[in-house]
Amino acid sequence: MKTLFLLRHAKSSWQYQVADHQRPLQQKGIERILKVAQKNATLWQQLDALYSSPANRALHTATIAAWESQLDFQKLQITPALYTFSSAPVIEFIRQLDNRLNQVMLVGHNPAFTEVANRLSNTPCPDLKTAAWAKIEFDNPTWNKVAQGQLTWEITS
Repeated sequence: MKTLFLLRHAKSSWQYQVADHQRPLQQKGIERILKVAQKNATLWQQLDALYSSPANRALHTATIAAWESQLDFQKLQITPALYTFSSAPVIEFIRQLDNRLNQVMLVGHNPAFTEVANRLSNTPCPDLKTAAWAKIEFDNPTWNKVAQGQLTWEITS
């Protein structure tokens, strides 16, 4: 069985004149992901790996999630393929995951993550707002053939 978490980055700031991948989190975003991570710490402690988009807002979100879950930071990897707004590269990345990993979290962007949830699960996924996550559980023992997984999600307000 494989379990995939898709965590959308927390609310970012448009206050600074920086490139998209350099945008930081807003204070409100930091507070929200702290709350979400604290609430789900026990669930996320079981992760075998945590992969993040290299975008500042995603990496900061992933770092907070790892810290609050007391996850070993060696499990956190920056993954350029996750800096995308399209589902195809994300699904390609998922299908190339090492089969020794059973529970994996990806931290990245929409609309890619909502599209991935909809393409790989058996239930429609609502639009993942910032700091929201979806969990897809697959009966398949290999990542390269995951499809039609059981979807659950948490959308924060």
